[in-house]
Amino acid sequence: MTTIYMHPTKNAEMVNLSDGSEAVVEAVKTAKGQRYLFRFNEHKHANFWCDQPIENGQTVKVTSIDGPEKFKIELR
Repeated sequence: MTTIYMHPTKNAEMVNLSDGSEAVVEAVKTAKGQRYLFRFNEHKHANFWCDQPIENGQTVKVTSIDGPEKFKIELR
């Protein structure tokens, strides 16, 4: 499991991952509430949306063409 180290954000933020890679997290307002887009700078991980509020210790399961992957979110 890869850990994403981030701050609670309402805009865009560059974040670090436990495997040494980086990503951008963008907060997007929708009619149903806030969504988060995780975009990875390298092709190690698939980009994904998180439709739920971000919580410390939260685990997100992502399925892509490369197979399943789990991320743990650690808020700073």
